Amino acid sequence: MRIGALLRRACAKEAGEEFKSAIEDFEMALSIDPTNHIIFLVRAKFYSSEERPNFDLALTDINKCLQLCPDGNLAGRNYYAMLKYRLASTSQSQVEMEKVKRHLRETMKQFPDSSETIGLYCQVLLDVKEIREAIKYLDKAIQLDPDNGMLLVYRAQAKLSSKGGSLDQGFLSMSNPHLEDATTLLIEELEYALKIDEQCRMAMEMLATAYSQKGESERAIRYLEMAMKHVRSVTELAQLQTFHLIITYQPEINKEILACGMDPETLRNSLNKQQLL
Repeated sequence: MRIGALLRRACAKEAGEEFKSAIEDFEMALSIDPTNHIIFLVRAKFYSSEERPNFDLALTDINKCLQLCPDGNLAGRNYYAMLKYRLASTSQSQVEMEKVKRHLRETMKQFPDSSETIGLYCQVLLDVKEIREAIKYLDKAIQLDPDNGMLLVYRAQAKLSSKGGSLDQGFLSMSNPHLEDATTLLIEELEYALKIDEQCRMAMEMLATAYSQKGESERAIRYLEMAMKHVRSVTELAQLQTFHLIITYQPEINKEILACGMDPETLRNSLNKQQLL
């Protein structure tokens, strides 16, 4: 069996949660060609999946991928950056985040027309609150790849952040209470992203959050159910199902909160502030 067929079969087995058998296919591919950097790249993605992440093994494989193909390896450099970014974000390490930024700047010098690299760089910039810089680079990336829905979603996030807002699954928080129009502008940006890229699940999830915040539960659930059709793992499906329950029962929860003498919006903002401390 050829290497390409083995890798495709391994990925199919991963989707079917046949993890041990998938690993055997990777080993079989390496027995055919132990110097093939693509095998290490694909296996690094396998080891870093949300279902069963093992970042030590993933980093070992992606480093081997870059060692075998140090020049012209855009996919390897980008995935290395993604792994290091996830680790830096989880550990909240500013030092590691700066290393990721430096790596991505070097990659952009080598591949100035890579919208994927610029998009990754913008994710990091948004994470460290360098909003204006993120918007500048996102505009460039969108010029290079105007049909990329994810880039449009990142720009929507950046514009919301520039107005003092933030958006996480289930919560839209605003640091400035006079910016009521920010939600409407966000929805316009996200619906445009979904119009350009009908498969953009992140746009669907964020629209569900925004409409839930506006109290439009039916629209929120509609977008959430659209997103469920595009999940890639059981974990992702479980997260969306939990969010679905929150939206479905939010009106009843709000009634209970009001019955206790509290305001739902005030309570939500208080919880958001606690999350930031």
